[in-house]
Amino acid sequence: MYGISTCWRSTQITDGNRLLDAMLESGLSTLELDYRIHETEFNKIAKRLKTDEFTILTAHNIFPIPDNALSKNNSFVQPSLSSLDIDERKLAVKYGIKTIHLASDLGAKLVIFHLGKVEMNGERTKLFSFYENNKIDSKEYREFIEGKLDERMAKAPPYFDALLKSLDQLNEEAFHLGILIGAENRYSYEQIPFANEFEHIFQEFAGGNVRYWHDVGHAEISHRLKILNHENDYLKKYKKYLAGMHIHDIKGLQDHLAPGLGDFQFEILKPYLDKDSIRILEIHDQASAQNIQTAVKSLIKMELFKAEK
Repeated sequence: MYGISTCWRSTQITDGNRLLDAMLESGLSTLELDYRIHETEFNKIAKRLKTDEFTILTAHNIFPIPDNALSKNNSFVQPSLSSLDIDERKLAVKYGIKTIHLASDLGAKLVIFHLGKVEMNGERTKLFSFYENNKIDSKEYREFIEGKLDERMAKAPPYFDALLKSLDQLNEEAFHLGILIGAENRYSYEQIPFANEFEHIFQEFAGGNVRYWHDVGHAEISHRLKILNHENDYLKKYKKYLAGMHIHDIKGLQDHLAPGLGDFQFEILKPYLDKDSIRILEIHDQASAQNIQTAVKSLIKMELFKAEK
């Protein structure tokens, strides 16, 4: 139940078959298909993904990038599931349903979703400057972050309501196909879900297919910024809903590093993982194949990954 996201090489390699060849260099053939792969390239590799060469554990919405949605400079802006613009939200749901169907067709267990955002200025540069200048315990920082969180709370309700409408449609489709929806904890506090919004979602869709997807780096950065506590506000609180994790290392406020290249204490994850928990290495392209192979050995030694027989 562990694998690696194609995001390790998808920012460098656009050709589908070359991307799959590169992924095998990691030593892993169990994959998460990430949201940077274009529809044309997916169509080239769809049959290959159904062979014994690969196992697809998860897909990350929106997968693949629709060719007809690309701009002239080949970029794609994902529509938001929490948008107050009805047409944008409907498009986001349409793409999400398509991802769920593709995941089912490929034998995946779960689709990871970014569920939206509250339209506000998170002032990330200013936020990070407090950490970088060792002012995270200052009165000025507490006033800043409390002000931003109050602003978010005041603005959130219509966006959250829009998200619930979107999730209702996605959950119905996922339930029908037997695919889980992984609601991911996000990098920024203006994104959804945040804090107790997770609990509201899980109660709203009790008995359905919505689960908690834990991103280790996102939670740890929130912890280091003293916004939420990694264990108490994420892992302990939502353990009963947990389907799996994006696993990567963190150094300072930089995440998506290969385990062993940062300073995160991975042992804290162990009590929250069981035999059915999905574990995906979500590592960016700075890591080498050797970094990943070393990381896998380390995670097996810590019993976070189970060695293949």
